[in-house]
Amino acid sequence: MNKTLLTASLLLSLAPAVAAQETEKAALPQEVQVWVDKIGQLVDKPVSYDMAMSMDVVAQNMPLQMTSTGHVLMLDAEHMRTTMKMTIEMEMMPEPMVMEMLTVVDGENLWVQQDNPMVGQQIMKAKVSQMNALRDAGMGMNLSGDQLKQVRELFENYYGNFEVSQSENEVKITGDILKEMPGAAQLGNMDLKRFSLHLDPKTGFPSRMAMGNGEKDLMVITMSNVKFLDKEKVDKKQFTYTPPEGAPVIDMGAMLGGAAGGAEDGGDF
Repeated sequence: MNKTLLTASLLLSLAPAVAAQETEKAALPQEVQVWVDKIGQLVDKPVSYDMAMSMDVVAQNMPLQMTSTGHVLMLDAEHMRTTMKMTIEMEMMPEPMVMEMLTVVDGENLWVQQDNPMVGQQIMKAKVSQMNALRDAGMGMNLSGDQLKQVRELFENYYGNFEVSQSENEVKITGDILKEMPGAAQLGNMDLKRFSLHLDPKTGFPSRMAMGNGEKDLMVITMSNVKFLDKEKVDKKQFTYTPPEGAPVIDMGAMLGGAAGGAEDGGDF
């Protein structure tokens, strides 16, 4: 498989998307609803945090293990900047692939700049509107990594049979995944059955999210060093990206979404 297409495919399949389509929503128990509401109050609030992720899944019909660490800066759902260092292991690879990735969502475009020894530097982009359409169809990842919005939608549409425990330092909600989530096919139709969510009892901000098959966690995301920011004091230049002069830009949306387009010269969009 072409390494560029493989990498772009992995980018789109790293997390199951939550489709925006209307589904029948069951009323949540009050002890769960209070925390879902608290999470909802944080959506689109400027925030920065460190993030780590691990996955043990099947992508492109091949076992895949991935770990990553990085930092997220979010102004709102369409203005974000993340830096990540990822290690990916697959059977087709003679050795683990380590790559560094910069992702910028500037309000109009999603930009991904990756550097790894296998393919060198690659720059990919897609329209925000196009990526949202793929997500809504259950064909791609949540564009911005807006974990808070995704958590709320998961509770409203896919989770059930809850158990809630609380201590001075942590709220833990566990339960069942009641139905297959859109995008599961890109992860090898994982049999996700159970979830767990850990929250800060003061702010409601998640510190750990996991989904698994009932025997072990297959996808785990942890967030730490959370800082809520004053929107007026955030440097907006951090949400802009200009490719190096002359650098080819791969149209990620065209490759994976079937839209017209292809490689373009670098430049502002």
